[in-house]
Amino acid sequence: MGKFLIWVVVGVAVWFGWRLFVISKRRSERATVTPEVDTPAGERAQQDPSSEAQRMGGPERMVQCAVCGLHLPASEGRFAGGKVYCSDAHRDQAAGGDSDQVRPASDRSSDHS
Repeated sequence: MGKFLIWVVVGVAVWFGWRLFVISKRRSERATVTPEVDTPAGERAQQDPSSEAQRMGGPERMVQCAVCGLHLPASEGRFAGGKVYCSDAHRDQAAGGDSDQVRPASDRSSDHS
């Protein structure tokens, strides 16, 4: 019985050591940044910085819809005319010029009280 118990302890120690090795290897792979050699500097400047942060595993920039005030990740926003919208419907609504329905965020705050 004693030999069996020793083999179980050795097996658990080997398994635990292997898991530590795999975890440390994954962490080092995530920390390694590959340089963008093929991309010219001008194109790198035009890329969305939030998508780069997402690839790197960092936080993504949040934006606010110009119509309803909803906060959403920049990668999911619809951009038009220097403003951000949460959906195509809100983007089209703002482009149509419906001044009754498109209100600044300061006017919307009184609706929720």
